[in-house]
Amino acid sequence: MRQRSITHAITLAFVLWFGSYAYLYFYPFTGFKPLYSYFLLLGYFAIWLGAVRKLKISRDQGSRALLAWLYLYLGYGCLALFNSTLDDVAVQAFIYLGEAILISAVFVLMFADQTLMRRIQAAFAMLAVIATALNVYDFLDPLFTNVPGRAAGLYVNANIAGHFIAMAMVAGVELIPRRWRLLFVLGCGVGVLLTFSRAAWILWGVAVLWLGWQGYIGLVRNRLFSMVLGAVIGIGFIGLVFTGGLGDYIAGGSFASHLDANTQARLGIGASSLSGHSAHLREALIFDSLRIGSEAPLVGHGLGHTAEWQFPVGPHNMYLLFFVEGGIPGLLLYLALMVLLWRYSAGVGKVVALQLIVAGIFTHNQLDQPAFLIMMAFVVAHHAVVRRAHGARVRNQAMVPA
Repeated sequence: MRQRSITHAITLAFVLWFGSYAYLYFYPFTGFKPLYSYFLLLGYFAIWLGAVRKLKISRDQGSRALLAWLYLYLGYGCLALFNSTLDDVAVQAFIYLGEAILISAVFVLMFADQTLMRRIQAAFAMLAVIATALNVYDFLDPLFTNVPGRAAGLYVNANIAGHFIAMAMVAGVELIPRRWRLLFVLGCGVGVLLTFSRAAWILWGVAVLWLGWQGYIGLVRNRLFSMVLGAVIGIGFIGLVFTGGLGDYIAGGSFASHLDANTQARLGIGASSLSGHSAHLREALIFDSLRIGSEAPLVGHGLGHTAEWQFPVGPHNMYLLFFVEGGIPGLLLYLALMVLLWRYSAGVGKVVALQLIVAGIFTHNQLDQPAFLIMMAFVVAHHAVVRRAHGARVRNQAMVPA
C-alpha cells in the first residue's frame, strides 16, 4: 500500500508539473531545461515499470487503441520527415513529434492504474483553480503573458491557457462538491474570459451546456432545470461575447482601462468580435492552407512545412496542419485520433473529447503541448474506469434475487 501511495504521489506530481507549465517557467530563472523534465519522466517511468511489474492495459481497449495510434503517428512522422526539406526546421519538428509520442505513451500507461483516477481528476481541478487565479493576476498586473492585454499565467500563450482551463475544469468537476460546482465553473469562466481566446470561450460554453445537460451542475433531481441552466450560461455567454453585448457592458466600466485595441476588438467593442487582424489572418490561412494542401494531396509537403512557409504563423488548425504536411493520409490519421477519443470516452471524458475535437479547428499545437497530451491520456483512462464501474453495477444487479 505504501509503495502504491508513493507511485501515485510521484505520478500526480508529474501531472501538476507538466499540466501547470511550471517546467517552462522555471527555465529562464534556474536554467533547468524542459528537456530535463522529459528525462526525469522517462526515468521515473522505468522505475515505475519495475515497481508495478505488470501493465494494466490488457483489458483497456481505449489505452491500447491510443498506443496503436501513437505507433502509426511515429511511422507517419518518419515518412513526412523524408518527404520534407530535411533542414533544421524539419528535424526539430520530428524531435517535437518524438517527444509527444513518448510523453503520451508514458501517461497512457501510468493512467491505466484505475485506482489513480480520482486523484488525477483532483489534480486537474486544482490546476484549473490555480491557472484561473494566475490569469486574474496576470491580467491586472501583466507578468507572464507574451501578448499585452491577454492573461496567460504560466502558460505564457493565452490561447493555450484558455484551452487548458476549459478542459481541466471539465476533467475535475466531478471532484468538486455539488454545491460548489456552479461557482467553480463560473470562476474558471473568468479565467478563460481573461485570455481573450475566442476558441477557449467556445470550449467553455460548450462544456457548460453539456455539463448542465448531464446534470453535473444544477439540481440533480431536475435534469431539465440543469439543462436550461447550462444552456443559459453557455449559450448566453457565447452570445454576449460574439454579439458585442459583453463588450458594450465592459466598455463603460473601470475594467476597460486594462484592455488594449486587440482585446477590445475580441470583445466586439467598436466592431464585430469576429473582426480584426487576427480574425482576417486566420480566414486567409484557411483558404491558403486548402490551396497549398491540394497541390500535393497524396503525400503533403513534408514535416515542418507550415513552420517555414510564406506565412508568419502556422495554420491555427490541426486538420489543415496534417493536410498540408501529410496530405490526405495525414488528415485521415488525425481524424482517426479524434474518432478514437470520441469512441473511447464517457461522462466528463466525453466532454473533454469533444473539446479536443473542436479545439483542433482553432489551434495547431495540440500534439506538441504536454498539457493536451495528458488530457488525451485522461480521456481513455477515464473511459476504462467508467466501463469498469458500469460492469460492476451490472454484475451486482444480476446477483440480486428476483
